[in-house]
Amino acid sequence: MRVRVRDTAQEAGLAGSAVRDGAGQWIPAVLRVLLGALFIVHGSGKLMAAIQDPHIPGFTKSVGAIGFHPGLFWAWLVTLVEFAGGICLCVGLFTRAAAALITIEMIVAGLTVNLARGFYWTKGGVEVPLIFAVLGAILALAGPGAASLDGFIWGGRSRPGITGPPASGSRPGS
Repeated sequence: MRVRVRDTAQEAGLAGSAVRDGAGQWIPAVLRVLLGALFIVHGSGKLMAAIQDPHIPGFTKSVGAIGFHPGLFWAWLVTLVEFAGGICLCVGLFTRAAAALITIEMIVAGLTVNLARGFYWTKGGVEVPLIFAVLGAILALAGPGAASLDGFIWGGRSRPGITGPPASGSRPGS
């Protein structure tokens, strides 16, 4: 007699139990809040510098030095993507767009700034931007998960210009 592992796992309640019980919708939500909080911290440092001097001299110079001109435009864009994007992720508003922008920013930062320094974050390498980019891409694809403003406002319906499955847990049976 041949025992199939899949059937045994299902009988034991192991296969897909988190998703079946609805806990799976909380995984993107936890990831969303964690990543959002990290980006609020990263963006707030730049924003505080910008409040003291709207030209953000140190960051603008750094951005210009790696070839992004005008440096002031790109410095403000990065600051807003990090700070506002972090807030959007924390509350689950425009989650896919915010996560996609953060992913793009981290890919660009990783390639233009960190890659030349190697892999490890202790030497300013690409490790942290890579992790942030992957987490952002997961959120951009998976959506906000449970307890998000996206789910509350749009109720799981597709929004104009947004493709992919609706936010999980945003309507019964999803």
